[in-house]
Amino acid sequence: EAAAKLWNLWFLLGLVLGGLVNYSFNTSFAFPGPEPFSIARYVVAGFSIGLGTRFQRGCTSGHGICGLPRFSKRSWLAVPSFMLFAGLVVYIARHTMQINELEKTGIAPFQWPLRWDFLLCAVGASLLLTALAFAPFSESAHGLICPLAAGTIFGLGLGVAGMTSQAKVLNFLDLTGYWDPSLAFVMGCGIMVSFPAFYLAEHEGAKPKCAESFETMALWYLELCSSAWVGV
Repeated sequence: EAAAKLWNLWFLLGLVLGGLVNYSFNTSFAFPGPEPFSIARYVVAGFSIGLGTRFQRGCTSGHGICGLPRFSKRSWLAVPSFMLFAGLVVYIARHTMQINELEKTGIAPFQWPLRWDFLLCAVGASLLLTALAFAPFSESAHGLICPLAAGTIFGLGLGVAGMTSQAKVLNFLDLTGYWDPSLAFVMGCGIMVSFPAFYLAEHEGAKPKCAESFETMALWYLELCSSAWVGV
């Protein structure tokens, strides 16, 4: 239990480091600016995402990119659930209640990160961190390097993909408004990498590098409610 908590701590530290690198060198694309929501709305949203992610044992990226290619029942229940509820909330807020009025409609143009040098450096750093995670270090060293590398790569990837942009995420969920389909390509490309990796890695008796076994699905209705909460 203590080792698992320490693993999570190092992963979160890496996630923050990846975010800080994006904020320092990829600001205009990764963090174009916050949506004009009230502080109370941000607090409620953060609490809901944190609690929902904890109960469903994973975030949208984890279930979508890692769970779906493993044919995890939990992920195949979670992904459609939080996408459906998130889309409904965006539709109600923008088109029914008109809380956030849209200035444009149609399909948003595809955008690349504005700095190609940062993109190439992020890819190179991710490959280096991956190599370090599989290097022949001691078990205690792997307990530090693996979660730190995973969190940093995750943080870098979120910024490079534009998933840290609130407007991009909201527009992706708004099919009837100013729809931004680019995040569908992000998940699709991620699955293209993770599917063959999991297919080759998972066999009878296989286990994660830093854990004893893969997690199994808990109560299905708890998973469903948690996924819906994350979507909302």
